[in-house]
Amino acid sequence: MVVLVLSEDDETLGALTEHQLKRQYHVVDWMKDGRKAKEALAARRYDIYVLDWMMPDMTGLELVRKISRSEALFRRSGVPIVGYNQIRRYISASQPIRSNT
Repeated sequence: MVVLVLSEDDETLGALTEHQLKRQYHVVDWMKDGRKAKEALAARRYDIYVLDWMMPDMTGLELVRKISRSEALFRRSGVPIVGYNQIRRYISASQPIRSNT
C-alpha cells in the first residue's frame, strides 16, 4: 500500500485518478489546490507526491520549488514527485526541472 498526496484542481480528473488509485489499495489524500497540498505535505508523511502541473493558485513546479526550499519537507528526501499536465505528458521531479519561467 502506498500513501500519496494528489494535487488536482479538475474535479473529473481528480475523482477518476483518486478512484483508480484507491482501487489499487492506495491511500489517497486529494487536495484541490497547491496551497492545501503544501499544508498536507507538511502535516503527514507521503510515499509519493502526484502534482498537477497547471493549477490556478500554484503550479506543480512552484510547489516542487517550495518543497525543495522547505527544510521540514525537504528532509523527507527520496520521495518520488510526479507532475503531469493536461496533455498527459508525465514529468518526474527526480530529473532536472526545466521550465520557461
